[in-house]
Amino acid sequence: MAGRKPSISYNLEVMTPKPWLCAISPMSGEGPDIIVVAVDRDQLIDENDSATIKVRSNGGEQEVRILISRPVYHLPPHWDFTAETGCNGTIILPADVSHRPESRQLENGDIIGVFTANGLCAG
Repeated sequence: MAGRKPSISYNLEVMTPKPWLCAISPMSGEGPDIIVVAVDRDQLIDENDSATIKVRSNGGEQEVRILISRPVYHLPPHWDFTAETGCNGTIILPADVSHRPESRQLENGDIIGVFTANGLCAG
């Protein structure tokens, strides 16, 4: 038929499984599509990593590389601390806690500091 575009069908295969690669959806389909790749940066072993997905379709095949890196956080200069002191602690905060009434709620990845009365960073 004139003006009709050919149908494209595809399927995906993870070539290099990684613990941080949580889900890919959909793994197959037809026509133009949006592929969602879910990752968990907490599962990264190194600062950076990659995985390869092979896309096969009736139009050919291609490998797609997914690059991931752990965000680099820069602490304020006055936050001097010694890592791995051998003394572990846990800080539990309510989900709705805010450090100042006029500020936003805490989010995943925010940096929280606990200081002594003398200004020593305790955690």
